[in-house]
Amino acid sequence: MLVRILNFNRNWNNKLNCIIIPTIRAWTEWGEQFYLRGVGELFTIRIHGKVWFKARLLSVNRMLLRDIQPELLMFDTGTATLELALNTFKRLGIRPEDPALLLLFKKE
Repeated sequence: MLVRILNFNRNWNNKLNCIIIPTIRAWTEWGEQFYLRGVGELFTIRIHGKVWFKARLLSVNRMLLRDIQPELLMFDTGTATLELALNTFKRLGIRPEDPALLLLFKKE
């Protein structure tokens, strides 16, 4: 059985306390295939390498970062404006014109 893990550095905006958890990740072909194969599967969610909880992957969507709803970009980054959210993603290496993966999990 494949152990599926999703790592976070921190939970500074408390989104991991929600039941439904969206997360936006940089797109790679390998990443997209990995997550698409994992739809419906349980993932171990870790923060700094420590197991936090298990969550089921509900959906995977590839889209340009600029096409993701502004409110979702702000929620994902814990920022108050779209400009701050886009700057956060830029620091992470994702520009508005870059493809990104929008993953949706449900805490078990």
